[in-house]
Amino acid sequence: MSDETRPEPFRETPVQDGPPPPREPRHYETHAPRLDSREPDSGPMRRGIMAALGFFVAFVMVEAAAIMLALALAVGPGFAGTAFDVALLVAALAFGVALFVSGRLPLASRTAFWATGITCVGFMMTVLIGICGMRIAGTAG
Repeated sequence: MSDETRPEPFRETPVQDGPPPPREPRHYETHAPRLDSREPDSGPMRRGIMAALGFFVAFVMVEAAAIMLALALAVGPGFAGTAFDVALLVAALAFGVALFVSGRLPLASRTAFWATGITCVGFMMTVLIGICGMRIAGTAG
């Protein structure tokens, strides 16, 4: 004989007859999620889109401030080149920060983040090309 004690057999507790007492679920029941919830859906796609839009707004504000500062401080005929160099520097820094932000997002949010970011940059480039094209057309003719 050994000194080991035998485990007691598993006993199931019987379910009470009738409905459960008010506001107290049975022990084996779970509540279904409420459909009338007022919380916004914060799924991974929405999280990625909102992160990209917030990042884009911050990038545009920093870019505009940097270009205005460069134009205010630049003197002489090379002010356009200085503003362009500052814009490229800020864009390169923003791309590095976007890589960092993308790494901090959940894996399911990254695709939406980059897709929205590329769309925003495409929109910005279309607007800038349109503005610069109108200025060139106005000065050439």
